[in-house]
Amino acid sequence: MIGVPIGEIMKRGVVTAKKTDTVKHVANVFKKTRIGRVVVLDKKKIVGILTERDIIHQIVAVGKSIKTPISKIMSYPVKTITPEEDIGEAIKTMNKYDISGLPVTSNGHLVGIVTERDLISAEPGLLELMKEKGNLEHISTSDKDVSLSGECDECKNWSDTLKLVEGRFLCEDCR
Repeated sequence: MIGVPIGEIMKRGVVTAKKTDTVKHVANVFKKTRIGRVVVLDKKKIVGILTERDIIHQIVAVGKSIKTPISKIMSYPVKTITPEEDIGEAIKTMNKYDISGLPVTSNGHLVGIVTERDLISAEPGLLELMKEKGNLEHISTSDKDVSLSGECDECKNWSDTLKLVEGRFLCEDCR
């Protein structure tokens, strides 16, 4: 728990697309708006999310047509978060599912979006926390005596003295 609700840092204007839109259309939207993802709606319901990376990997790299409907390459189901949830939950969800943005919903309606960039802008120290929690493989076994700050993987309490034990960050009480 970091103590900042998503609603305080989310972007309220969300660029959306229809599942029948073509890859070319959405690529032009990316270019004009300088964003990297759109939330895909069908009758005001979130049915997918499409990123620049999806277009590169699933269209450009394999030589598919830019006339392909985005419904063929969008990611779904979509992980979401509510404005009341803590930014720590967003970090956990993004790391767990290896995603870089979360639509924000309230009572089932799209009200905003939060991205890794938003999280880092809101709290620059989060960059280090995200690296620590999301990239355990970058900590060598010789680093196991280094103390880190973050949430204990066992009890979920915040600690300034986490240690890497068998691939998990544990506080003093849980080691």
